[in-house]
Amino acid sequence: MASTTVRDTVLGSVVFSHSAVDDCVLLKSDGWPTYHLASVVDDVTMKISDVIRGQEWLASAPKHALVYAGLGVQRLPRFTHLPLLLGADRRKLSKRRGDASVRSARDALAVSPEALLNFVAFLGWTPPTAAAHSAPGEGNAEDDVLSVAELAEQFALTGVHRSNAVVDRRRLDWMQGRHVRRALQAAWTPGGQGASGQGAGGQGAGGDAAAVPPGVSAAKVASETMIAAVSVLDSHERADTPLELGALLQPLLFAPDLTAVAAMPAAGGSAAVNALATAEARVAAWNEDAAPLLQLLLAEWEALPEAAFSLSAALPGAAEVMAGRGCAAAEGGSAPQAMAAVKATVKAFAKAAASDAAPDGQVPAAGSSAGEARKAKRKKLPASRLMLPLRWALTGQSVGPALGDVVGLLGREACLARLRAALQAAA
Repeated sequence: MASTTVRDTVLGSVVFSHSAVDDCVLLKSDGWPTYHLASVVDDVTMKISDVIRGQEWLASAPKHALVYAGLGVQRLPRFTHLPLLLGADRRKLSKRRGDASVRSARDALAVSPEALLNFVAFLGWTPPTAAAHSAPGEGNAEDDVLSVAELAEQFALTGVHRSNAVVDRRRLDWMQGRHVRRALQAAWTPGGQGASGQGAGGQGAGGDAAAVPPGVSAAKVASETMIAAVSVLDSHERADTPLELGALLQPLLFAPDLTAVAAMPAAGGSAAVNALATAEARVAAWNEDAAPLLQLLLAEWEALPEAAFSLSAALPGAAEVMAGRGCAAAEGGSAPQAMAAVKATVKAFAKAAASDAAPDGQVPAAGSSAGEARKAKRKKLPASRLMLPLRWALTGQSVGPALGDVVGLLGREACLARLRAALQAAA
């Protein structure tokens, strides 16, 4: 039986039996050509080398091949039929169902052009450098984050997949987050628009004055502080949009306004939202032992050197940040000595409370029912009795990245300043 073979870049040689190819109108009665004739004539006239379209047009390929032959064309264009775009329900997207415009992604979702182009490029295509995923376009490998120049260099039609592509909003969010981080690192690299002698290195991550040793670039410390802050944040929580990342980075780079809670009723807009969040965090973190524990810890930390508050060497940018403070990054976890002091403070406070010798008269008189109850309770005082209020004091939040990383990022002077401010705000 007669057949027509269409050679496709993605699908290979596709054979169509003529019995399955229906007759179609090429020229209407009013003299106007239909798409099947007009598109072929246009391709021949324009000397089109590649016809790239969706797989829903595959059924028209044998008709067009026959028209080419009828017009005496010896060399057909190279056909490439791309996989279809599916929604999360695995149904085909269309103009009437599940569509999303570039404008809506840019304005409503705040997606950057680079992230959107990167995302769309991976819908049905994988570059040769990308890690293998369980299915095309799935998984969140760092190799998938490519710039426009990298996409242009690596893209080839031979990398297009046969299977349809699912438009996954979660993957778009993830890709946007990675591009945001790239942009931040580029902006804070010395020579970039965010680097200056007045950056985070000149003032310290916590906003407290911190001297930069001679011969150390303040701009370099600023850039590495930003990179380290993003790394600390990534260890705890994903942030995808610039607004999300900015909100989560703020307490790591700038001291929280713990006094804003008192002015909350009069505040408006974002100030009211921030004050409410700070107040809710304090409610979640504060306890009856918080103030005396923080006071004891402040005394312990004041006796420690800067090196006790060092960032982990495993975090990107840590070495440069610590060089800006005049000491080395820590091997293992961040701020090992400072965090050891936290645990020692809890144990000392519990021991003193159990023997009715807690500082500042925080334990009721021996023999009273309230005193005995609190003694029994404090014999096994959990570390969270100090950890939670300490996190609130340092960041104004009740949850966040590992506390040791936060302490290491802030450094000694910022930690002490924030502790003093928290005790004053709680008084």
